[in-house]
Amino acid sequence: MKKYILIFIAVVILLSIYPIWRYFSNAKIFANTVLNYASNLGQWTNSGISTSLNGKITIRNPVFTPNEYSQGMQAESMVITAQPMFLLKNSKSDLQDMLPENLTVAINGIQLNDNSDDLFHSLRQSALWKLQVGFAGSFGCSKDSTTEFDEKSWNQIISTNQVYNFDLYYSRQNNGSIDTDITLDAENMFTSTWSGNLKSGFNDKQIVIRDLLVDKLYYYYLDYGFNKVKNDACAANYKGSYAAYRSKAENNIQEYLRTSYLKELPKEFMLWFHKSLQSDVEYNAIFEFAERQYLNKFFDMTQVDFLSQVKTEIGTTENDYMLVELAEVDYTKVDTERLKQELEQREEQKRQEELKRLAEEENKMKPIVHTIGGAKSTKVPLNNIASAIGKRVRIKTWRGRPVIGYLLSVENNLVELESIFRTGRARISVPLDKVSSVEIVP
Repeated sequence: MKKYILIFIAVVILLSIYPIWRYFSNAKIFANTVLNYASNLGQWTNSGISTSLNGKITIRNPVFTPNEYSQGMQAESMVITAQPMFLLKNSKSDLQDMLPENLTVAINGIQLNDNSDDLFHSLRQSALWKLQVGFAGSFGCSKDSTTEFDEKSWNQIISTNQVYNFDLYYSRQNNGSIDTDITLDAENMFTSTWSGNLKSGFNDKQIVIRDLLVDKLYYYYLDYGFNKVKNDACAANYKGSYAAYRSKAENNIQEYLRTSYLKELPKEFMLWFHKSLQSDVEYNAIFEFAERQYLNKFFDMTQVDFLSQVKTEIGTTENDYMLVELAEVDYTKVDTERLKQELEQREEQKRQEELKRLAEEENKMKPIVHTIGGAKSTKVPLNNIASAIGKRVRIKTWRGRPVIGYLLSVENNLVELESIFRTGRARISVPLDKVSSVEIVP
């Protein structure tokens, strides 16, 4: 009899342990699935994977070297947050190609390694705009600077030891589209967030990551150090005069627009441009394509191409925007011979850039198909938003950008929340009647 009791107890113990073992085993499989997909962007290594029961999977000391670069990025950790039931109930084969309904990925403490410096210089030449739209004040930083900083100033602005953080959040909606937020943070320098609603090029249950469709993007920028360092470095090229740098910036951007588009910035937007150069500035923008674009095409665009293909609206307040429209050139105030020479130079530059783009076409990443799995809804009813006070939420409005932050209060027809970044924070109030949806973020 005692023997059977011991067998029964052993079976009960095994049955109770199995779900825990399955959960941790599946979590590791899913983490490797995420890394396997990311390996299409370059080479990844790490020192181990650990999991907690709340759905957080931590990849320790990841190192990433992008394709075609010698220099890589090393981070303290990559934390993947999924719903625990997604990890528990799905099979090994499902987890190798299935994505959850919502997911958060945070890469913390990113720094460039010292294997080379080619990735560092690519930020100055082509990639900075993914972090900072608006050319980050490069126009006029040195006498001839336009869409990129000169190397001397750049080395004074951004240190090779700069620490970055990256956060990705997505949530599948009832119509099959995917709400997405990407936050890029340079510690003690700036934070920027891209938000959008992506449409699947496949169907509601399957997506091809690089073939997702996008028609509108929301952008948010918060400065807390970058502009001061940049202004000091650029002013040094004009004997320490910030006013001289700003004047040259205005002159260079107008000349660039005249030669590239035969247009120029009207006075009211030139005033906004001056404001964007100031320390501790905060602003929003909406970029809308004339027709939907594949996400991979957006990733491959230069900032010049991007801004020439979208309708741009600049936030004047948290909820009001004005359309950026270029004005006709006043030729009575322009040196037409110089304008002609600059047009010829710009055409040659565009031709060379097109040749380079065609040469890189063969290196496109092959599409990978993922299935979307089911999950419990995280939507908050609009008539009961207060039930989410104290929780991290994503609020969409009828007009402006989505906002992620901790819900502080719902009173006096205002929804107040606080967005906390690695080295900065912002408190935001949204009129209750402008809220279109509220969703709890893991």
